[in-house]
Formats: sequence, C-alpha cells, structure tokens
Amino acid sequence: MTKKSTRSVGNVPGFGFQILFSTDDGKPQVYRELNEVATIPNSERDYRFYKLLEKNCDLRFCRNETSRDFNFITLEHFMIFALDSHGNCFGTIGGFSNIDDREYPVGYVTSDGKCGIVASCLKEFLELANFYPYWREIIEYTREGKKYSIENLENKYDMNAKIFLDSQLEISDTLNLKKNEKSIELLLSNLHDDQFVVFNHRLENIL
Repeated sequence: MTKKSTRSVGNVPGFGFQILFSTDDGKPQVYRELNEVATIPNSERDYRFYKLLEKNCDLRFCRNETSRDFNFITLEHFMIFALDSHGNCFGTIGGFSNIDDREYPVGYVTSDGKCGIVASCLKEFLELANFYPYWREIIEYTREGKKYSIENLENKYDMNAKIFLDSQLEISDTLNLKKNEKSIELLLSNLHDDQFVVFNHRLENIL
C-alpha cells in the first residue's frame, strides 16, 4: 500500500462501495467495502461483564448497530464489535474473532477519521482496555510528543478505588485476562503498522 498514487470510489449496485487504485507502477487494484458489525447475542445482553467493561473501560459492545451506522470504508474485512463514548469504534481485521482467537488484529477508527491497529488479537486488546483504560490518552501524548505520568493517569481513572479494582478483577476473572506489563509498548508498536487503511474520512494514521 506504500505505492498508492490515486484512487476513485464508486457505489456498485449489489456490492456496495468499490475502490479502484492506480499505483505508481501502473497496476490497478480493486477493493470493496467489507465492514460488518458483530452484535451481542440476545442471550448474552444481560451479562454483567459487558456493563463493567463500559463503566471501567469506556468500551460498549455493539447491540443494535449496523454497518450503515459507520461512514467509512476499509480495505480489509473489518468486523466492528464495540464503540466508546466518543463515537470511536473497534473491530477485528480480517474476520470474526472470539476471545481465544489469535489470528485477527484489532483496529481502531476514531470519529474524526484516524485509524490504526491497537492489538494483535482480541484478548490482547481486552487486557489493554481492562488494565490500562487510559491507553487513548497515551496515544494522544505520544502523537503530540508530550510527557505523561502513569500515576496521574491512574488517579484520573480512580484506578485505586475499591469499586474500580473489584470491577477490574471481575472482568479479568470472567474473561480470563491477565495484566501484561508490556501492553502499552505493544500498543505503540502496533500503531506503527500502516496496513490498516480507512476511506471516506481524511486518511490519517493515529501516530
């Protein structure tokens, strides 16, 4: 994808959006809109850990959303599974994933069009969100070249409060998550992978 020079986007009846690239070497490439939404099954909607993830981690799993609710196009199959309170969304890249799968990385698309890979698999992402809920702030500080204090970020999220710690423990026990001391390092490393591309927004990598 490093040789993109021009592109055109059109709506193809029966296929959704189609993107045609003209590359530097003259070889055209065609991609089609491949966004889907994975919603919580009705039988699971009252599971307590979903509510805890929303409260502790600002991570709301999809319930009634459809692909029409997301006004962007990705080059790869993007299975959207969650949003946050700012309208940013999360999905697995390449196909549907459950928590035990290691095959599909997790992509992040912000409401203003930034995009990037934030984890190599769903479980890695949930461990990041559960134990480092301030990870979005770290992205912003890194982009702006600013210093930050983990202690201050933890205080901002009241991470030492009993109610937070109890919820964090319940989430980790329910989903079999473990704290990875390298989660933030992995996050920033993943974001330097520029292979996850979004259109219909201003194209910009998170970092």
